[in-house]
Parts: sequence; structure tokens; C-alpha cells
Amino acid sequence: MPLLVPEKMRSKRLYRLLSNKWLEGSVLTPMLVYLVLGEKPPQWIPIVVDQTTIRGVEVIMAGIHLCGRTIPVAFTCFTHETLYKSQNFIESALLKLIAASLPERCKPVYIMDRGYARVELINELKQLGIPFIIRGRKNVIVRVGKNTISLGRLSYRMGKPIRYNQILYHCTKQELIDVVVFHDPKFKEPWYLLLPPC
Repeated sequence: MPLLVPEKMRSKRLYRLLSNKWLEGSVLTPMLVYLVLGEKPPQWIPIVVDQTTIRGVEVIMAGIHLCGRTIPVAFTCFTHETLYKSQNFIESALLKLIAASLPERCKPVYIMDRGYARVELINELKQLGIPFIIRGRKNVIVRVGKNTISLGRLSYRMGKPIRYNQILYHCTKQELIDVVVFHDPKFKEPWYLLLPPC
């Protein structure tokens, strides 16, 4: 920060701030969730989960919609060089922390991009009873009835969502899901959205 004090003093202030136990992500998350949701939250809470890289550090962030914006309520950072558990473990722990931080009557709906379209994560969310909407990759092989095809070969109509029920997701680790295919005329490609089976 551009403070008019020597760098040594700024470093000490930063160290005191970062060593504050209340600034740990796992401690902050329940307070941030409460702050964003307010005293009368809805029953279903859509939570956007995404990952980015900032100066070589991987950041997984989860946010809740408020007043036209997505407000971060949980995050975790790591580098691949210092990772002592798998990234999948970190993702799973963060999602469980967020779900546990919600008020008792509220339920999360995780909205995630293609990087989270893993069979293990889908299975875990289903086991926990947590709904999800995950954007799938068009080249992933699925089983529809007796046919084995890629998601990209599912038929659709421009501007109208089509839901396919009881699809076995992935060619080897088969997990039962539903898929909604939607092609917005403004987008170059259709979206393949993976959902829990009805």
C-alpha cells in the first residue's frame, strides 16, 4: 500500500495482518457467507466456483450472487510445487466447507466450468446430496441408451434447451447424470450442462 512510512514498518504491519487467525480462509468463509446471504437467505443458494492463476499461484474461488455481482465467500491458494495433497482433495475440501457454512435450511447449487467435470467430483457431490451444474467438454464419451457417443454429438435446437435423462457419463468411470444441451444464438458453441439425474 502507498503509505508514507518506511518499508520496514509496512512489512511489519503486513505481517501482523497476515498472522491474524481471523484471516484464515476456513475461519472467514462462514462469516463471509453470512454477510452475503443476510438474515433471511433463500432456500437454494447458487454458488459459482472457478479457478485462475495469479503470478504462478493457483486460486480456487467460490462466490455468491448479490446485487448483480458475484461476491467471493471462499477461496484457497496453492502452487503445484508445494502441493502436498492432490488438487482434487483441495477442491473437495473447499466445497464441503462452503456447504457446511450455509445456514441449516439452505442448500448450495454448485455452478462450475469444464475443469470440474470429473467423475469423482460428480460422484462425491451426488453422495453428499448437493446439486450441481457443471459445463461438460464436448469430446467426452457418454452412453445414451444403447449408443456410445461424445457429448458434442447430442442433438439440439438453437435457442431451446434439450434435457437428456439417465446418461452414463464417461466411457470408463460411468456415472449416471442428466445432460442439458443449450446453444445460445450469441455463442459460438453449444453448452453441455451436467446435472444430477432426476
